[in-house]
Amino acid sequence: MVEGEIVDGVLSVKKIGQPLYETRKVAIEAIGLQNTDLFGAIPTIAELSKLQEQEVNHGEDGMFIILSDVHLDNSRVLERLEKLFEGFEEFEPLPVFCFMGDFAAKYPSTVQENGNGTIIGYFDDLANVICKYPRIAQEGKFILVPGLNDPGIGKILPRPQIPDYFTAGLRSKVKHVHMASNPCRLRYFSQEIVIGRLDVMSKLRQECLVPPVGFEDIESDCDDDAGMDVEKKVDLHTIHKRDASSKTNPLVQHAIRTMLDQGHLCPVPPSALPIYWKHDHMMRLYPPPDAIILGDKSTEAYYETYVDCDVMNPGAFHTNGEFLVFRPVDMSSGERKGDCEFSQID
Repeated sequence: MVEGEIVDGVLSVKKIGQPLYETRKVAIEAIGLQNTDLFGAIPTIAELSKLQEQEVNHGEDGMFIILSDVHLDNSRVLERLEKLFEGFEEFEPLPVFCFMGDFAAKYPSTVQENGNGTIIGYFDDLANVICKYPRIAQEGKFILVPGLNDPGIGKILPRPQIPDYFTAGLRSKVKHVHMASNPCRLRYFSQEIVIGRLDVMSKLRQECLVPPVGFEDIESDCDDDAGMDVEKKVDLHTIHKRDASSKTNPLVQHAIRTMLDQGHLCPVPPSALPIYWKHDHMMRLYPPPDAIILGDKSTEAYYETYVDCDVMNPGAFHTNGEFLVFRPVDMSSGERKGDCEFSQID
């Protein structure tokens, strides 16, 4: 959004800024529930209210274990996965395990190097680790989200699932494996959760023309009905650090606000990140989802809330065993909202 004046057919811009953020509730009220529900599962507001009631009554036990950069060609990663499954084997109910790529640190470059057989072997190794815990193999649910370097089309988004050819062994041994796209969307009762594996921070910093400044002494402008003060950079009053023990990274906040104000998972030029425009709607963040789980190895692990949207990054699992435990419904505060814990396997 720009503000200026046109003189002799030339627009002289005085101010430039991002669109005003709309909460999920306001967006749904503005364009209608049927136009916002990509799943086509909630036809009316009444049905949405029923789901929210069920969410409060039955959704609190739901848990997601989120790992990013699960390099299956690393023996240390496989050992950590064994410890992970051992720790959750007795959980009732079992959590949903969400693994994000890249699923190898270095892929074979050619078929002559037995590339395909090696890649198949990576996922067979994952299957073998899971099958050491029969209950998890039979009852556990797994979601695998590919990275940009995993098998499939080139480095372009949205990215389809890893081809079945490479994961046939894994899917035959583990009962509930969902090979997802990147990004993908999940419906948890009434909530919409977006999961993406993308180094958003590095992309935004590469394309940044003016370094973000002025993070201190910034007042809220999200609810300013009179208009937007485009000179304000980041609203620290509407971005809340969920882990009070660690310091807030202003660049992380700036990246989160850029994504959500622009309504897009990675609002950069096509030259920086090729996008298959026919499916660009998969990248959209309007209406804002309830939560965004973003595997971004270009920055540290974090969990932030921007107005009404939770945004989290589990960190890179292959480096120090970091992962995220996410609960979409946490009623401990008396409100229906998500919560998470950062964990680590030494």
